[in-house]
This record gives sequence, C-alpha cells and structure tokens, in this order.
Amino acid sequence: MIVGNMGSANLFDYTVIGNAVNTGARLEPLNKDFGTVAMVSGVTRREAEEHAPGEFLFRTIPPVAVKGRTTGLEVSELVGFSRKVPEAKKKVIAIFERGILQLREGKRAGAEASLREALVLDPSDGPSETWLKLLPELPPDWDGIYIQKTK
Repeated sequence: MIVGNMGSANLFDYTVIGNAVNTGARLEPLNKDFGTVAMVSGVTRREAEEHAPGEFLFRTIPPVAVKGRTTGLEVSELVGFSRKVPEAKKKVIAIFERGILQLREGKRAGAEASLREALVLDPSDGPSETWLKLLPELPPDWDGIYIQKTK
C-alpha cells in the first residue's frame, strides 16, 4: 500500500493505492450481503490475533471471491472485543460456524438445522439469515466460495 501525495508539483492529491486498498473496498460492501458491521481479511485477522491474542472475537465466514477476482479470500466478521461480547452471541456464532462446517462437508440438512437454530437464538443474526437464504441456490458441487456480485 502506498499513502501520500500523488501527482505532479502542479496537481496532486493525498491518496492511498494498492492491493490492500482494493481488497478493503471490496470487503466493506460484504457487510450488506451478510448483515454485519465489520468484515476483515484473513491477513488482518491473523495480525490481530498475533498482536492482541484473545482480545477480539471473530466469526469465520466462508471464503469470498470478491468482485473482480476469481479466487476465494479468507474473510471474517469482526464481532467486537471478546470480553464485551455476550455469551449468548458467542453461542450463536459457534452454532453458525458449525452450520458452515456442515455445509462445507456437504451436509446440507445439518447446515440448515444449525443455521435455523442460530436464528432461533438471535433472529437478527445476519450471517445465519443470509446463508439460510443462499442454501437452496448453491449448486450440488458448490466449491465453498461465496461469489460477490456487487461492490
């Protein structure tokens, strides 16, 4: 990433450019898709976990092929500070992640049951609601990657 004044001596602007900027610009709209507030890449999650172990609670989301790319990017929801997230929310996240694991293992009925269970505990859980809606649309040979359609 490059940050600073870009241009010539007569015409310049303070800006930021680079792959990390493009990735961030693609992650932000995923919040609308999943009903979340903050999405981070796998790199950001690993950095946070390395430098502040246990400080943050993340929810793993299946890999996403962000707009303009064909390969899946690791993404997670940054839920908040671990010590401030209620136990009920942590339980919903664990059930959601179990459902996603079942989905990736091809156990669609189990995945659906887990996602519904998460929504019973928290009817406003965006990721559970989104993936429950996506289930019928996924092909039988789904590769485990969510394709971002808009940015």
